[in-house]
Amino acid sequence: MIRWSYAAEGQPQDADDAATLYRLDRIGALDHTLWHGDIALITLRPRRAPPPETAPATPPRLSDHVVLHQEAGQWIAEHPAGWARLHLHDPRVSALLHALALGQPSDALPEDAQQGVIALLHRAGCLHDGRTTGWGTADLWAHHRSRLGHDRAPLGKTGQSAPAIAAPHRVHATLPLPAVDMAALARTDPPLASAIAGRRSQRQHGARPLSTDQISEFLARTLRPDQGRWPYPSGGGIHGVRGYLALHAGLDLPAGLYAYAPEPHALLSVAQSGAGLNRLLQDAARAAGVDELPQALLILAAPLPALRRAYGDLAYGLAVKEVGAILQTGMLAASAMDLAACPLGTGNSTLFAALLGADPLAWTSLGEMMLGTS
Repeated sequence: MIRWSYAAEGQPQDADDAATLYRLDRIGALDHTLWHGDIALITLRPRRAPPPETAPATPPRLSDHVVLHQEAGQWIAEHPAGWARLHLHDPRVSALLHALALGQPSDALPEDAQQGVIALLHRAGCLHDGRTTGWGTADLWAHHRSRLGHDRAPLGKTGQSAPAIAAPHRVHATLPLPAVDMAALARTDPPLASAIAGRRSQRQHGARPLSTDQISEFLARTLRPDQGRWPYPSGGGIHGVRGYLALHAGLDLPAGLYAYAPEPHALLSVAQSGAGLNRLLQDAARAAGVDELPQALLILAAPLPALRRAYGDLAYGLAVKEVGAILQTGMLAASAMDLAACPLGTGNSTLFAALLGADPLAWTSLGEMMLGTS
């Protein structure tokens, strides 16, 4: 025998008061728990007010976008765009989900209990409704976790102060860079409109290698704060994204992977030249569709777990927006300097972390840009 129980904001409600239950349900304030005898099977827990009910499709099939994950020791099934989450209390429900994903019959639960679970899956938007979203599951998840209106949970700064960001790498040597007079550049630079008009993604580099002075100026324009003001915005002013430079052989700086230190405007050697660095540059050339290795590769990375402690689900979205702002700043700097720059659509996060000796989930590369002479 199955039965239902209901709770609003964690407090049991009188099941005889149908009008109260209905009002709570319509504003998304009512949990629904399905029981089989004395065993709780599954709970629907709203994240916002429910949409209008629709007729279920037959036969029932689990949506391709449903994600099953664990949180605080509890298995949760949810559609990234859904209005409610489903907390799974009994392993037989997981077996039913597996069968529904394959479009197969299941005897994991008695028929009445199975129909009750399917009803909750449909109500939570976890069953295929015959429509194609046009989205990938990862994109849906990232979008709905970083935009308002999809969840009543707070989104944004958690109230914690800016996280302490500790570099994950050893420094083998420090290479001070030539000083850059930003005030002098402001007097002699082309107008912003000209820099914007001249902005191009240039994948081919000239025969003349980048000089130390050009590298120093580009980094100062792109990644160094001037009188306390950074050249790009950052969520909450944290500026958690860090810049790295992979340099190819043939420049007047030694080949290798460097971390850029805005203060004291220096390159910190964190990995020597070798097969790993060459592969990183090869991956960049492949992403750009060219054969020659770039003279330099700017890599933008962030400590996402630290940023998440400050911004929760918003952390990744803020970090990639910061990366986008840095890439545009770098493109305008390259335009003003008559350098060849090309942002890349992807990069090798695993290899980058291996070169640093870091956990790729703790220190994650999020964006790359090739740089050289034009």
